[in-house]
Amino acid sequence: MMAQRHFDLKQWLVILSGFFAVQPLCEAQRTDIGVSTPVPLNLSTTVVSVPGNSTPVEVCTTEGCIAIADQILSGMNFSADPCDDFFAFACDNYIAKHPLGNRKQFNVIGELRAQAEQQVTDMMEPNANDTMTLSDAELKAKRIYAQCLAKKPDVEPLLRFMNAIMLSGWPMLKPSWDSSSFNLYNVLLNMSSFGVQPFFITELVQDVGDPTHNLITFGQPTTFASKDTLQSDIGQQVTVSYFEYVVGATRLLLKQSGVNRSVSAVMNDAMDIVDLEIDLAMAGLGDVEQRDITMLKDKMSLGMFQNNFLNQSSFFRQFTSFTRDLFTLAILSNEIDRNTTVVPMTAEVFRRIDGLLASLESLGDVGRRRIANYVGWQLVNANLAYLTKDFAIVRQEYLSKIGMSASDPKDDTAAVECGKSLRQVMPLAVASIYVRNFVPPDLQPKAAMMITDVKAGFGQMLRTANWMDDATTTTALQKLQNMLVFAANSKEITDNATALNREYSEVKIGDTFLDTMQIIIRLKVTKNLRKLTQMNVRPDPYNDAYDITTVNAYNEPIENQIVILAAILQSPFYDSQVPQYMNYGGIGFVIGHEISHGFDDQGSRFDANQLLRDWWTDTTRELYDNKKGGFVKQYSSFCTEEVGCLNGRLTLGENIADNGGIKAAYKAYFDFFKLRVKGEPEVSLPGFTDFSPEQMFFLSAGHLWCGSTSLEKAQLLLLTDPHSSARFRVNGPLSNSPEFGQAYKCPLGSKMNPTQKFSVW
Repeated sequence: MMAQRHFDLKQWLVILSGFFAVQPLCEAQRTDIGVSTPVPLNLSTTVVSVPGNSTPVEVCTTEGCIAIADQILSGMNFSADPCDDFFAFACDNYIAKHPLGNRKQFNVIGELRAQAEQQVTDMMEPNANDTMTLSDAELKAKRIYAQCLAKKPDVEPLLRFMNAIMLSGWPMLKPSWDSSSFNLYNVLLNMSSFGVQPFFITELVQDVGDPTHNLITFGQPTTFASKDTLQSDIGQQVTVSYFEYVVGATRLLLKQSGVNRSVSAVMNDAMDIVDLEIDLAMAGLGDVEQRDITMLKDKMSLGMFQNNFLNQSSFFRQFTSFTRDLFTLAILSNEIDRNTTVVPMTAEVFRRIDGLLASLESLGDVGRRRIANYVGWQLVNANLAYLTKDFAIVRQEYLSKIGMSASDPKDDTAAVECGKSLRQVMPLAVASIYVRNFVPPDLQPKAAMMITDVKAGFGQMLRTANWMDDATTTTALQKLQNMLVFAANSKEITDNATALNREYSEVKIGDTFLDTMQIIIRLKVTKNLRKLTQMNVRPDPYNDAYDITTVNAYNEPIENQIVILAAILQSPFYDSQVPQYMNYGGIGFVIGHEISHGFDDQGSRFDANQLLRDWWTDTTRELYDNKKGGFVKQYSSFCTEEVGCLNGRLTLGENIADNGGIKAAYKAYFDFFKLRVKGEPEVSLPGFTDFSPEQMFFLSAGHLWCGSTSLEKAQLLLLTDPHSSARFRVNGPLSNSPEFGQAYKCPLGSKMNPTQKFSVW
């Protein structure tokens, strides 16, 4: 991971194809379609009499059934018409019972995430038997967690680290800064070795023309706001919040380091930092433009990239040498020359960034100071989370203001923050402890059963898509069969302490937590660079380490793999002690969503062998594009008076996945799971004896999205989030489902059963 505070390309693709807004990553094992063992239900029940029904009804009485029934019932609004607004029917009372207060967002998913974070903090507490029961890697993780909790209010480690990278110092903290000793080339090289790249991101990504090898990609930096946000009505508000954050964090650093600078001087430098970051954002691509997956095919030699696009600023005129020096970290400098194949994302963006740097260089000392202040701020911003709580609060307050943090800044405890930091750098060691404490041994086979059924359901959808020609259908089915699945956790990690210890053998615990984090981050950067000469293996549980404690699921389109992390396999998404119609409507929907991503506007570009190529016939692709256009039109018409209308193009991939996912999960339960139990009816949940399994399936799916969002956060998400807002993630797919209309007996022409329905599959 070459840029610590920015999303790398793989994470960017994951975010565009994930079930939620996703966070960084752990790895995989294969679940083959058709290979799964039926799982007996074994639910305790009781028989009750229902008024108006002469036949007694069997009701589930497990703790899981009672809990999920209470949770769903308490959130429902029975005065709302499910055929008019199913989200209101399923979620209105949940929203009323959970006012936002100082929070930016509160929802069912957030509650589960908080539960998972608490699980991590609980398991990382020291135990008298740790030295006897834990592996060396696990012990190391616990010691680093304890070191994080013991942080002292001391900025000296950060100042020491910054001065080692910026020998001239950071102008914001050095009133008498001398521009003559500032060497941008060396500073950026040093920063890159610790995962911070302010002007571009270097990443090793699977070659879309040869999946066994990796190529160097160069991407635009992630700035505090996207081009689209800056050009919107909330652009000024977001910019002011960021400016206040830069000033606040800098003043706190000045105070704790004993340096005196006037507020006006700090504000002037902060304005320069923000202005430069805005210029970088405006030089880049917009959110919709970045969805163009075909950019991965734009290969050229490093020499051609240098000659044709990077010839204005003194730094970029040395870019070939810089890249070679960077790979010296991994002892691979001999692999880099002007003939090395690279993928700029995109070359024109880099031409504009190069021009921006050149214009600053033309200003002499003034321009050099602005550049130095900007890169120094990026280094500070990347490391504030590793300092004490007061710095974390400044950062969280900023994130909360712009809607990037759902919680109140003061709600996150030091333990939660330390858990997050540790999960980022030692996910496999944390995963090993988590599995031992919170993952039942039978979770994987039970999840595998559902995945098999949902893949079969999606396969049925492909076979019955009469608009697809035979050749395209055959390749699509082969792609589905080749799709890898990471379910819950990797036994290659949890069952092999020797390999786990070897993975973290080079991790050393430094004098301070920040020192330790930089040691590990540098190791991660070096490991990533080494991928240049390594062969890719599917799956590889150590090269890409998934954080299984994250409540999330996603699709990796380049690798044709779906990832269902252990933490999401908990109630209300999944519970082995509830009727399966609840699980298929919950985690089954998630699984179907991720499978569908393999065939959305991006995933559909990759064939059965992970090659980015045109494998669709012209006629079928044209029909597919027409169907996509239907979704764009439909979702662009979904509006709220307070926030506005969805961007149907930005959310296209997620909308395709939502609609395909609910259909695949429905078929999985009613066409395939039912075969496993030979049509045996499942028991009712307490309080839901009047509801059919079909109705409960859709209610389970709808409940997942219960929650509310502040106006500020909703406005930002509308511009930047590839997912539709919660109400339309429920009402959109369900209104396109004939099965939903039948289940709830919605009149044809009602809002939830419109005469015109949109679909791809």
